[in-house]
Amino acid sequence: TKKFFREAFVAGGQQLALEVLILSLNSIGDDETVHLATLFLPRAIRLQCLDMARNNIGDRGAQALACYLETASTIHLRTLDLHRNKFSNNGGEALVDSLVRSNFYLTELSIHGNFITNSNLYRQGRFYGKLNKVGRY
Repeated sequence: TKKFFREAFVAGGQQLALEVLILSLNSIGDDETVHLATLFLPRAIRLQCLDMARNNIGDRGAQALACYLETASTIHLRTLDLHRNKFSNNGGEALVDSLVRSNFYLTELSIHGNFITNSNLYRQGRFYGKLNKVGRY
């Protein structure tokens, strides 16, 4: 995974035609997630599915992803799988809030298996019509 990140960042400002990125089970933490969200994802203009489940993403990583989701000018992402990471209510709320403020719609968000105790997060996403299918806590 570390080699993938190094090579991806070396590619410079090139746009990437990637549609699916599966990075689950790679021990990815906050530092890698911040780099991914700030340097790599903005160039993956056709990305539809991002699977980062079962890693070590904490609140800082979740907040970096939330910032990307809210500020990306072109986004085609439909599925975001972040289940079984290590973020809490802060990271979960940042993700849902970014969806509410964004100009696109996810069809699936999986954030179960994290340290989230706020049961209103999924209801908020559904209320604003941003999610069609959500994973459970």
